[in-house]
Amino acid sequence: MRAPWLTWVWPIIILLSTSAVTLLIFWFPEAEIRPLVIMCFLFLIPGMTMVRFFRTREVAVEWMLAIVLSFVIDAFVAGIVLYAGQWSPTHIMSFLIGFCFSGAIAQLALVRPTTPVTATVSLNEKDTKIRIDSRDIPSIETNINTQDVGEQETSVLSIDAKEQETSIDT
Repeated sequence: MRAPWLTWVWPIIILLSTSAVTLLIFWFPEAEIRPLVIMCFLFLIPGMTMVRFFRTREVAVEWMLAIVLSFVIDAFVAGIVLYAGQWSPTHIMSFLIGFCFSGAIAQLALVRPTTPVTATVSLNEKDTKIRIDSRDIPSIETNINTQDVGEQETSVLSIDAKEQETSIDT
């Protein structure tokens, strides 16, 4: 499971790199560090803006998707600007900056809790603990085998992710 602080780190990194690229393109075009910062931005940030919405569990998969999606998004934007007849590197970068900025703001607005919910279910004096990651599973259907009756009952365990309340309906 990911650490809770990682939910906030990437949107902030995306916002900071978007701000740095904006400064270097529009206010400090003669800066010597400009090519390095812009290439890092183009190779990683547009893809990471999209990948963060996928909520992948593997860091390697997240990085691979981020790099590949960055190239795809960059090429797609360049193609749109070319076919629109407005070819300009400034137009392309302006569109990408707006895309990444709005994606990072959306990530910050859609932050969900990262702590798992633990529910205790009591059936016939037996306690069963169920650990559920509330980010991924809003409701779960479980089969509970009752020993007295010998039949299976289907229960629905629903979790309110905002308030982390747990209720069981049988």
